[in-house]
Amino acid sequence: MTPIIENKNGYTKIEYVNSKYFKTVKFDVNECANLEYKSVFALVTVLDGNGTLDNEKIGKGDNFIIPFGYNNFKVEGKISFIVSSI
Repeated sequence: MTPIIENKNGYTKIEYVNSKYFKTVKFDVNECANLEYKSVFALVTVLDGNGTLDNEKIGKGDNFIIPFGYNNFKVEGKISFIVSSI
């Protein structure tokens, strides 16, 4: 499967897997991005860099869950993270 790459305002989105059972997307944020990600829940792993997600500090090596209903968020900093969901 070939990744789908989209260059957006302030970030790059790379979709690696998108099936009815699983979805994996990488985000590379350059400075600031307002992101929308809809799912039942999402597992996030910060791969590189540091910044904030809705004013909460995040950095390389951090792992956290985005709960259902938390669809829109602001990411600031130079940071790369991968989001996995069902």
